[in-house]
Amino acid sequence: MAPTAEEWTRSENICRFLRPFAVITSLMSGSNYPTSNLYFYQVWLINDWLRINEESEDEVVREMVPPMKEKFDKYWEEVSCVFAMAVVFDPRFNLSIVDCCLGKLDMSTRDAKLRNLRDKLSTLFESYDKKSKTNSPSTEPRETVPQNVCAEGSMGMFENYNNVQLGFKCLMAKDYNV
Repeated sequence: MAPTAEEWTRSENICRFLRPFAVITSLMSGSNYPTSNLYFYQVWLINDWLRINEESEDEVVREMVPPMKEKFDKYWEEVSCVFAMAVVFDPRFNLSIVDCCLGKLDMSTRDAKLRNLRDKLSTLFESYDKKSKTNSPSTEPRETVPQNVCAEGSMGMFENYNNVQLGFKCLMAKDYNV
């Protein structure tokens, strides 16, 4: 028996709802390019997509969101600080991106989360600084960058950076309070 028009519409709505999850999962599962600095923004996009779809016209999609949001919130609490650190360490971004994203998620917890992130970054830096002072430069092995790393065509592994940078610019400009 062929699906009815209503069933086709529902299938299209569910596919449209799930498509961003497939794209983000593929990006975060990449093995040919560094992705740790992309996680924070991608996970933030998942939260934003869930928030938008809380008001979906499709009843099935609307019912899918609360359990997904509950799992997201638990996951986000566990990893948001680590993901945020990766963003801060990316020279193209900084703490203001994290501030913006956290503010759009929940203004009531933004300041506490930023303080926590700053404390962890300070602890990490102090640990690194302390370690670097105890090691003599003459006894530390020196790592060199192989010549082929800078070879023509190696920028292919960084192709997604332009998309992320554009995404962050759009994020800063877009009003998510719609």
